[in-house]
Amino acid sequence: MADSNRYTAYRVLLQMEKNQSYSNLELNKQIQEQNPDAPALVRELVYGVLENRIYLDLSVRYSCDLWIVNLWMNQYGVTKTEALLAAGNRRPLLSVRVNLLRTSRDALKRSLLDKGFQAGESAQSRRLLFVRGSGLLETEEYASGLFSVQDTASLLAAEILQPQPGETVYDIC
Repeated sequence: MADSNRYTAYRVLLQMEKNQSYSNLELNKQIQEQNPDAPALVRELVYGVLENRIYLDLSVRYSCDLWIVNLWMNQYGVTKTEALLAAGNRRPLLSVRVNLLRTSRDALKRSLLDKGFQAGESAQSRRLLFVRGSGLLETEEYASGLFSVQDTASLLAAEILQPQPGETVYDIC
C-alpha cells in the first residue's frame, strides 16, 4: 500500500512537472487522473516534495549534500545560497608565488605571457600571479625556481606572519 501511494505521488509530480503547473487545482486534477481512490497521504507526499523542491534542486544541481543546502538556506536565503553553491563548483585560478630573490613579478609575468600563458596580477600581494595555460610546470621559469605553485591563502598567511631572518617557521598543514 505504501509503495502504491509513493508511486501515485511520483506520477502526479511528474505530470505536474511536465505541465509546469503547481496549483492545488492541478494537484487535485492529477490525483484524480492517476488514482481516484488515493488517500490523503498522496497529497501530503506531493506537498512535501514541492515544499522541499528548491532544496532538492540545489542539492542535485550543485552536487552538494542536502544538509548543507538546508543549513545555508536557513541562514542566508535562496539567492546567497545559490551563489555560494555556484562558487564552490568553479575552478579556482591557479596562483603562483614569485621568488623575489630571483626575479620580479613583472619580469615573470612578461616571460609567461611571451610563452602563451595568461597571467594576471593580484592586488593582495606583490608575490602573487594568477596563471592560466597548460604545461606551466614544464617551463624553464619553473625549473629555474622563479616561482612555485602556492594557494593564495597559504601565501597570504606567510606574508602576515612576516618571518625574520634567523627565525624558524614550521609549516604544519
